Amino acid sequence: MQHPFEFQTLSNPALTTVNLTAVTYPNPTKDFIILKITDTALNNLRYTLFDVNGKAIASSSITESSTQVQLKHLAIGAYVLKVSQKNKALKTFKILKQQ
Repeated sequence: MQHPFEFQTLSNPALTTVNLTAVTYPNPTKDFIILKITDTALNNLRYTLFDVNGKAIASSSITESSTQVQLKHLAIGAYVLKVSQKNKALKTFKILKQQ
């Protein structure tokens, strides 16, 4: 069984004060991901989605513990989702969108 998205955390593994997870459902899916923030003490968070060329293709504030990031309109391929707080990168996830 192939899963439409593969996640890898690319940021510093020593950063243990931030509890971020990226979850997809329904699984398998090809339309969106859910970015779930488990550390309720974090605020002023923002996500930015980049293509493989480093071009920002989507960005938004994170105001809920679960945020839906639409991927339906994107081509099959690799993407990078960066979560930041006041322009400081907290975690970065590699996302592979498959059919």
